[in-house]
Amino acid sequence: MTDNDFIEFLNSVEDEVVIFGLTFSPAEIVKALDPIAFRCMKSDYESMLEEEDENLSIQIDDISHINE
Repeated sequence: MTDNDFIEFLNSVEDEVVIFGLTFSPAEIVKALDPIAFRCMKSDYESMLEEEDENLSIQIDDISHINE
């Protein structure tokens, strides 16, 4: 996953922040103010996606064995 993929995800689940008429994206704020937190959140999100993929693969294998 690229940073841009995660930025797109983060911006899709969090609202923009408006301060005195200036609008900032959530990802822009986190990445600029706390790049370590940004990397940690991205890593956690990647791990969650990998786990979901593994669970889906297991379910597909289970279904395949039933049909045999």
